Amino acid sequence: DLDRFKETNDCKGHQEGDRLLRAFAAALAGTARETDSVGRLGGDEFAALLIEAGPETAGSFLHRLHEKLPQEISASAGAAFLPTDDSEPEGLIEVADRRLYEDKSARAA
Repeated sequence: DLDRFKETNDCKGHQEGDRLLRAFAAALAGTARETDSVGRLGGDEFAALLIEAGPETAGSFLHRLHEKLPQEISASAGAAFLPTDDSEPEGLIEVADRRLYEDKSARAA
């Protein structure tokens, strides 16, 4: 999730917001392995499906992603894992979304 994306659109215009979305998408795609799938869920939210990845691999992925982001982009993340968090895709998204907002809150503090 791109931090302060609405603020960017409101203050700097939608062209700047679109530029940030494209830059983030490029960094995300450039971080993914051949076995991973990445995409935009909508708005400023993206997802990455990391195949056979546990917390350590996911953490490494996020670290590499943050290193590739231009300085003006700040992003928060949440993760969920099979089989421990939920067995249904919708449940995994809910778990990851909850953890995303925990990350956003920690960054704001």
